[in-house]
Amino acid sequence: MLGLPLSSYLLIVFSVPATHVDSMLDAIVQAGGGKFGNYTHAASLIKVTGCFMPQNGSQPFIGIHYELEHVEEVEIKTVCTAETLEAVVEEIKRVHPYEETLIEIHPVYALGLKLKKEVA
Repeated sequence: MLGLPLSSYLLIVFSVPATHVDSMLDAIVQAGGGKFGNYTHAASLIKVTGCFMPQNGSQPFIGIHYELEHVEEVEIKTVCTAETLEAVVEEIKRVHPYEETLIEIHPVYALGLKLKKEVA
């Protein structure tokens, strides 16, 4: 897109109820994600307010049909590699408490990385 080299990392972004952040991060690491350099559980956690109205046929984890709901959520931004992407996304879907959720996947340009240099 920009003519810049891509890194081996992909950025994954999604929201989850604040009560489920740690269990989601653990699941992501178990699936091979959330690892950056010599760190695991690598993520940015941003408090957000989710808004939705459950409709007929839904089985909401939180909320009541046809009532507008505002929920304290946390947006999780974490990483994985192309090799672990499918496993990580499937694990997020499996563990996420909501029956429907959106998972964003973005490339990470090599220019945007700062990793510890190998010591010779």
